[in-house]
Amino acid sequence: MSLVEMIMWVDGASYEQLLGKWRFEPSGSAWFEGEMGDYYKAVMLERSHETPDEERVRVSKSLGWVNELQEQVRSLKDLLESIKAKHDQNE
Repeated sequence: MSLVEMIMWVDGASYEQLLGKWRFEPSGSAWFEGEMGDYYKAVMLERSHETPDEERVRVSKSLGWVNELQEQVRSLKDLLESIKAKHDQNE
C-alpha cells in the first residue's frame, strides 16, 4: 500500500478502526513509522478528542473482547488438530 493510500485509509477510518490497527498491527509496522506514523498519531489524537469518553471505553472493551475471542478460537483449532492427528495415528 502506498503512502497516499495509507493516508486515505486513515482519513476515512473511524476511531474504532484506528484503535484496532493501533493495538493489533505488529511492532515496526509502516503505519506507525516516520511521516506516516506522525500523521496516524495526529489523526488518532484528533479522533480521540472527538469521541465521547463512554464511546472510547466501549470501543476499547469491544476490541479487547474481539482479540480474546480470536485467541480462544485459535486455541480450539489447535486442540482439534491435535485430537485429529492422534485419532489418525490410532487408525
